[in-house]
Amino acid sequence: MQSSRLATALLAAAVASALGCASPVPSYPGSRLPAHAVATLKGDGHVRVLEIDGRPLDGREFEILPGGRLVLFRLVIRGEELHERARGHRRHLICELSFTAVAGHAYRLTRTRPHFEGRSDTVAETRTVHRFETFLVDLTAERQVEEVSGSCRRP
Repeated sequence: MQSSRLATALLAAAVASALGCASPVPSYPGSRLPAHAVATLKGDGHVRVLEIDGRPLDGREFEILPGGRLVLFRLVIRGEELHERARGHRRHLICELSFTAVAGHAYRLTRTRPHFEGRSDTVAETRTVHRFETFLVDLTAERQVEEVSGSCRRP
């Protein structure tokens, strides 16, 4: 009977984790602070957080302290988003973003689909210029965060 309850609890935890329902991991040292004293930062399926304020991390959802934050993350771009012949390939960019977090707010790092700015067709070469943008959205205020600076580079 007790092993059946344990198995059910473990299964529920595994399902919650697989569905992304796990609680955010604190990115700061010390004991966990109450939700109203921290902000939450979550990356979408294309974003993996690597560092927050120079502290190495690896994941998608973290509790962060309020104030100025510097986030290093990996952005994944599917090959077919670059060109139909690149299907199945992936390109990674390492991006850095700085913003001011507000306690009690939830933020999401997300990106748009590529925006085609121009196209050059020649016999020898076909090249498309793409722009990949990453947005920081304040889910609590339901708006895009405008006061953000950052850049991306190839690893």
